[in-house]
Amino acid sequence: MHRHPVTLAALGLPAACAGVHAAPRTPPPPAAAPVAEPPPPAEAPRPPEPAAAPCDLAGYPPLTDYSDVREGARFSLLLERDAGGVWRPAVRLQMPHHHASALVFEPPVDAVMGDALRASAPSRVVVLATGLGRRSIEHVPPRRAWFATYAARPDRVCGE
Repeated sequence: MHRHPVTLAALGLPAACAGVHAAPRTPPPPAAAPVAEPPPPAEAPRPPEPAAAPCDLAGYPPLTDYSDVREGARFSLLLERDAGGVWRPAVRLQMPHHHASALVFEPPVDAVMGDALRASAPSRVVVLATGLGRRSIEHVPPRRAWFATYAARPDRVCGE
């Protein structure tokens, strides 16, 4: 085995490094024990939101007839969720003769529902609403029938 002399300059090191040996490694001084931070101050507990609180129906008479959904008319209505997840009146409402009718809430009932009520996933709710005065009527061929859609704004949604 033949050794080749290697100079410091060939390694790109300054001449000042000649004769420098690594000192034996000594362990670092012990670190101070970590100081535990005090926990943040506890927040005052929030009172729980009432789950499915019943509505105060004052000023919102029960809706019994689709034709009563007029602009500014206030009403209350018990709704139930069908198998497809759509809210429908729980009781049959009177419809104009030869008309099939539907009620559309703008915004949707679920958008107005409080978090606690939504979390309870109710199958029935009471909606307090105001009529928007919009109604569309479409002919249903080939029958002699018409389909009427009435629009209302839900003001509040409550538990049954």
